[in-house]
Amino acid sequence: MVANKRGVMYCPACVRDELEDMCYQFAYDGQDGRGPYFTTGGLSALEGAFDALGWKDKHYTPELTCEVKGCHNRIGGNGGPRVPWGKHLGALGPDDYYARTCNACADKIEAGEITDGRLPKC
Repeated sequence: MVANKRGVMYCPACVRDELEDMCYQFAYDGQDGRGPYFTTGGLSALEGAFDALGWKDKHYTPELTCEVKGCHNRIGGNGGPRVPWGKHLGALGPDDYYARTCNACADKIEAGEITDGRLPKC
């Protein structure tokens, strides 16, 4: 814990976490050949937040990429975070595990179109 100019105590790591959460919620998202990324869209508040986090204006987010082999879509898709942090895939393999998937792959898994051979191993 440290004190700011007004003497208010705060946790720098907590502030960084909150700033990162804010960027994940409000930054513009895009995708190119390298994968999904966040950008400021030219908004000065986001530019300041990106600077404070040490991010470039095109901040790549591999942790938000679908884990189904051959798919490079952002997890959750544009329609909202229907499967943002994992789809239960234990029934498809010998082990019980979770994988991050995009909406399209989640639908294909549910329909049985994607089998264990295309899913990540843990």
